[in-house]
Amino acid sequence: MPALISNSSTSSPLQSVSSSMLLNNGSTSLVNTRQVSATVLYSDDISENVVSLSPDLFNSLFPSLEKDLLEDDIFVVIHGINQNRSLSRKWTLYQVDLSPNHHTDQISLLSNKNKLIGGPPVNSRVIIQAVSPTLLDQLLVVCPPEIYDTFSSVGHDELMLQLLDSLATKIIRQGEYSPILRGIYKLCEPVDQGILTKKTKLVVVKDHHSNQHSQITPTNEPFEDLEVEIEKYISLNNHLNTDHENIPVTLRVKGLEEPVLTSGIIPSPELKDDPESRGFVGFEQLASIGCFSGDIVLLTTESGTQRRIRLFSYPEPRAVESDTIYLSPFLIFNLGNPSIIDVTLPLERKDTHDFTQYVKIAKEVTISRLASVVTTDKTLQLAFLSGLRTYFESCNRIVRNGDLIAVPIDTILAKSMYSIGGDDSFEEGTLPMGKPNDIAWFKITALNQLEGGSDDDFIIDPSQTRMIQSGIVRGSCITSTLPWKEFLSLPTFPSYEAGLGHTPNFIYASKLKQYLSASFSPLGASLNTTILVHSSKRGAGKVSVVQSVASQMGIHVFEVSGYSILGDTDPKTIGILRGRLERAAQISPCLVLIKHLDALAKKSEQDGKEGAGITSNLLDIINEFSSKENLVIVATVADVDKLSESVRAKFKFELEIGVPSEAERKEIFNQLCHKLARQPTSKIFGKSRLHFSYALRGDVSLETLALQSAGLTPPDLVSIVQTSKQKALGRFEEYGKKNRTISIRDLILTSGGIIKITPEDFEQAIGEARQKYSDSIGAPRIPNVSWEDVGGLEGVKKEILDTIEMPLKYPHLFSSGMKKRSGILFYGPPGTGKTLLAKAIATTFSLNFFSVKGPELLNMYIGESEANVRKVFQKARDARPCVVFFDELDSVAPKRGNQGDSGGVMDRIVSQLLAELDGMSGSGGEGVFVVGATNRPDLLDEALLRPGRFDKMLYLGISDTHEKQQTILEALTRKFQLHPTVSLEQISQKCPFTYTGADFYALCSDSMLNAMTKTANEVDEKIRQYNLRLKEKSPDAKEVSTRWWFENVATDADTDVLITEADFDKALRELIPSVSAEELQHYLRVRENFQGGKTKAKGAAAIKENGASSTLPTTPAIEANVQKIQELANEEDLKAASNDIAELYGDIE
Repeated sequence: MPALISNSSTSSPLQSVSSSMLLNNGSTSLVNTRQVSATVLYSDDISENVVSLSPDLFNSLFPSLEKDLLEDDIFVVIHGINQNRSLSRKWTLYQVDLSPNHHTDQISLLSNKNKLIGGPPVNSRVIIQAVSPTLLDQLLVVCPPEIYDTFSSVGHDELMLQLLDSLATKIIRQGEYSPILRGIYKLCEPVDQGILTKKTKLVVVKDHHSNQHSQITPTNEPFEDLEVEIEKYISLNNHLNTDHENIPVTLRVKGLEEPVLTSGIIPSPELKDDPESRGFVGFEQLASIGCFSGDIVLLTTESGTQRRIRLFSYPEPRAVESDTIYLSPFLIFNLGNPSIIDVTLPLERKDTHDFTQYVKIAKEVTISRLASVVTTDKTLQLAFLSGLRTYFESCNRIVRNGDLIAVPIDTILAKSMYSIGGDDSFEEGTLPMGKPNDIAWFKITALNQLEGGSDDDFIIDPSQTRMIQSGIVRGSCITSTLPWKEFLSLPTFPSYEAGLGHTPNFIYASKLKQYLSASFSPLGASLNTTILVHSSKRGAGKVSVVQSVASQMGIHVFEVSGYSILGDTDPKTIGILRGRLERAAQISPCLVLIKHLDALAKKSEQDGKEGAGITSNLLDIINEFSSKENLVIVATVADVDKLSESVRAKFKFELEIGVPSEAERKEIFNQLCHKLARQPTSKIFGKSRLHFSYALRGDVSLETLALQSAGLTPPDLVSIVQTSKQKALGRFEEYGKKNRTISIRDLILTSGGIIKITPEDFEQAIGEARQKYSDSIGAPRIPNVSWEDVGGLEGVKKEILDTIEMPLKYPHLFSSGMKKRSGILFYGPPGTGKTLLAKAIATTFSLNFFSVKGPELLNMYIGESEANVRKVFQKARDARPCVVFFDELDSVAPKRGNQGDSGGVMDRIVSQLLAELDGMSGSGGEGVFVVGATNRPDLLDEALLRPGRFDKMLYLGISDTHEKQQTILEALTRKFQLHPTVSLEQISQKCPFTYTGADFYALCSDSMLNAMTKTANEVDEKIRQYNLRLKEKSPDAKEVSTRWWFENVATDADTDVLITEADFDKALRELIPSVSAEELQHYLRVRENFQGGKTKAKGAAAIKENGASSTLPTTPAIEANVQKIQELANEEDLKAASNDIAELYGDIE
């Protein structure tokens, strides 16, 4: 991408614009770090990016500054007071101006800049803090092509001066438009908004996605937005309903993801009003309905269900969707979960806003527990009954027969209280609430009105209504498709909706939903469904998938951990399990999730027999409870091969959850990063607590994160996001330490109160995750070996690129069923760079690298060695795109039938390896490349070398020219400090043609060691001379140590290690080649057998086609065989004759 970069050098360390805000010791401290609130006014007589403060606000923010003697600019940050916690409370930087004409507690902004602080209306309240702004290090501006071409003829310094002259306050905000540059401030560093100086590095880039200048050029009319709004409200008069018309207004229904704070609602609702009987719409919808904010309206669903609610306008500055009404998720469920709803004014319109004039007060209400995991737990009874009382006493609830009620409780606190003293430990209603982590569901089963009337809705007034909690009922809970967990700030499950649609992601979630839908259908009672969920790696998300899908369907999940119910004896364990399942049978619909089933039914290790005791009882329990209505048993195991075969056979469906694919990892990262802004945090900096949140910087690519995290599980991805947050905060803290004139508090505030996570933060987090887990779980990683590290193998590089690059760059060419060639075999003498070349392949194509040594696959138990081979390829498939590298392949896959092991282990390993290689050419092996390396290809099983397996054989030999040797030396000495007189060409001329790549590595290492030894001797001599001079001056002086000399006397020249030609000559004299001339001839003969045989076969084919007219050399024996070939029709005889000719050619050569 072309860029215009200013000639100014990079900026100096950050410093505050206001030097008067510094303490005497030089550390940063604002005069006052407290927050103050103010009322907003708008004016056209104030400069852009300037805020005018009333005198009282100025004194509160800067009590020690004399406003009459103020010489430096001072700054504040402002944000609007939002009524929704999900909205970003972004701080905006302003320069301060004092206005003596303001009344107390007032500020003024430029009228068309209200959008910068979240759009607070006139007379609304904002929060203000004093701040020291940051000088920008770099500014990136994106301009349209025609504007960029104009700037190409303008000097860089002149462009910077024009930009500085056009700014009144020198404040730059990321994302704003620059009139002078006709572009957008795309990126500001190190913070999103700061002060532009002459030392700021200016980068101008061309916007290749912009076709028209008008696309990014905003209007200069200050009241443009206001005019649009005025037109809307003027046109609303035409839609106002009259008393004679009550036309229904159809609106889309959307659930609130959080409660709307009462303080933000206009007009303020009554304290006793039910917050779940409120709805929120935009101003336009209020006018269309013909009501004011706070009026009572009637909701009617398509099925005819009606409810009365109080309708409000959504508090500003929240932007609402048009034609949409926002309701409580619980109200939506009780209405039947409609997608659209009709809103009208009640027919019995009254002059009061009192709900009791529309809805009657109930005389008696009967509330039953909805059978669930919480409500059937005796230890939680006191907690959920206390919560139910609080729910109804907090306000006058409006309910209807059949409504579901959600009561949040803290199960951990409740169980702790119960363990202390049982049911009598606390008096009724005095149990502390704690932080809710679960829900107790209740249902309205009976209502009796206090006064006459036929309304279905009733008010529950604790002072007049008798409440009875009685009995237990069965039924589904609210599905997670409604945001009720977000509404109650409860932990949510990961979403697998991508797999429940038409996309190929999370297919296992789609299958699980199909199984459960069929099992809980009216015709599914006789299925006796049992499902076994397993994975190849721990942490793949087995429990999360089951919980998420069940929550989406409204099914209760009853969890049982196999390890937690293990007793001292088998009968005790079975008794505990039966008791848990009998309790689960009371819940309907219910999914019993047995985690770690292998803890209860392990495969027996004695003579391959099953454990008779607990296994048979477990089978009986599974048969008994799976036959119960509306109950499905789902079990999870980490390694399905360790589960008892008889127990495994009892499960009708098996579901394997693999490591997330690249597309699935991208979706997981998307969900995790989407939650960042919704998870504000706080931390104490100095003496004040600062609230802030995290967000991704614009150049973070989820596709890149998904590619770099291959082979990692969902918990690993969660850890990566958490670590990247710590890295981002640590980057700010490090910046604050290096630049004492700016504090971390100022950095966060001038970033808008949002810490941006950069790609570098994610790279470090992913690197640490791979470093942490690679040894324990064998996670492949992308190596760091480039083609520059490989010398003298140019011919081999092209062959590799043709084999690997084609399926990666053009996968659509193989969509027709054509098999991919994904196997490469490197062979040749040892030390010729086979492993190095395999790593270079992985680095070049950003592939993960997974190295396997032969002995790692061997295991003393029967069948385990083959299982290890399967696990290797499974890890590779999980981490694709991936290169699996088999070093010393001849030790893993020797010729079958020649081994002396009695169990035939090596033969079975070869057979398993062949089966896995055949699977790599299909769709299951897409993105997996297998590379083998061996010194003895003649010892390999012939089946490995057939097409579709290791069909591309590449000989890596010894450099046969001095030019190739020089190329290797240049690659090895790239990072060396060579003496100017050193000539690698001359050194290569001295090297024999028996040196391998490893020998050249040893040559370079030895020459470096020689140079270091020579430098060390020189330093020792200098220290000795230095001590002698000390003794001459003072005989009693102590000799200095080597460490002291390096710290106080040594220069850079003393630590530089320069390699001279003499160092190379000494290393050449001492180096012994690793491959002798005789061994080299052996490897050449091996090459001739493998590659020369193909050439001879081609020659034989040419003889068959052209007869004796071939230009190849001939002898009477060859002519006789040619005549024989022409006369033969038998294919086997033809092949034998061709081999005879090939041998004759070998003798001739």
